[in-house]
Amino acid sequence: MPLYVMGESMGGAVTALLASNPPDFPIKGVILVSPAVWQFDPLSRLVLEGLDILAPDWVFTGAHVPGEHVATNNIAALRRLYFDPLTLHGFRLDTLRGLVTLMAEGQKSAPKINLPSLVLYGDRDQMVPPEPMARFWQNLPISARKDLIPGGHHLLLRDLGGRNAIADIASWILTPDKLLPSGGDAAAAAWVAGDPGHPAL
Repeated sequence: MPLYVMGESMGGAVTALLASNPPDFPIKGVILVSPAVWQFDPLSRLVLEGLDILAPDWVFTGAHVPGEHVATNNIAALRRLYFDPLTLHGFRLDTLRGLVTLMAEGQKSAPKINLPSLVLYGDRDQMVPPEPMARFWQNLPISARKDLIPGGHHLLLRDLGGRNAIADIASWILTPDKLLPSGGDAAAAAWVAGDPGHPAL
């Protein structure tokens, strides 16, 4: 029986790679929610590789990243994640390098995705910047559905307005030929037309 595969954040990058080289079992479509698809610039990759050689056991946390990085506007969800013993709050540097490699591979997979796909992104995502997401969207096959959730953060499904993303996913699965109920199709088209991938933005 055909099934849908959904991945969020790093899982979105994994799902993009799956969609670019589908397995033998039938997949009806893929849903990428705030996929972590981001190819770092050469200098950043070089610095990361050098640090990984010098101190692979160094633990990297959000405190090491300058600026504000809020995953969702749902404070209760953030608290649950913070106190969840299964949530990782830091990564060894060698693990982080692996995650960066996965994000780059996810970014490069865009033109090879040959399954029906829905890609959701929030315009307030502070984890995956607009430039890499715009690049990913621009390289997707024309048949891919792009869904921009205004006011959405990285954890779209946990946001206070998460019902908008959930309704779009349900609509795309049940009535794929109809416009998304949140208006995400039009919002995505306007966002891309506004050139979010330009470094000046």
